[in-house]
Amino acid sequence: MISYRLKRLNKSREIHEQAWANNQIKAKKKLGKKEVPYFKKFNEFFDMEKQEKAILGKEEEVPKFVNP
Repeated sequence: MISYRLKRLNKSREIHEQAWANNQIKAKKKLGKKEVPYFKKFNEFFDMEKQEKAILGKEEEVPKFVNP
């Protein structure tokens, strides 16, 4: 029974996350007198590649500068 309740809790969280995401994607910001979408591209809202790298423990390589 506990397993079932935890599964339902996870499903409820997914539903709430979806509602939150729907709200965020509709967000607007003022630019002068007009309102424009806060996120211009989906990747600005959710960067799948960045999330994958974080999960897999892969970091983006930062170029190292060598003094001559």
